[in-house]
Amino acid sequence: MKIDRSNLLLSAQRALLFNISSAMRFISIEVSLDNKLKVLAYVQRELNEDELDMIYSAAGEICGDFVELEDSDVEVRISSSNYENVKSLKFLVFARAE
Repeated sequence: MKIDRSNLLLSAQRALLFNISSAMRFISIEVSLDNKLKVLAYVQRELNEDELDMIYSAAGEICGDFVELEDSDVEVRISSSNYENVKSLKFLVFARAE
């Protein structure tokens, strides 16, 4: 079953409320063909445990909104590159002004 794009993006925005630390630069998401939520976060430095929990919590909240989603795959990368120069998933859901 295909997940509605608008509902996915609204869910992501809600899930990210109060789950963004100052180290976050960009966050993108997509749903894979095997119904797995993929989250790719670019950060400016290594995250501490609380900051990592924020990203995993947001992914869990999104998955909780859709019975179709089987699991989530969260990847965090440290990068100082501009957004145009980094790999992104299908939907950009957060970008910090720089």
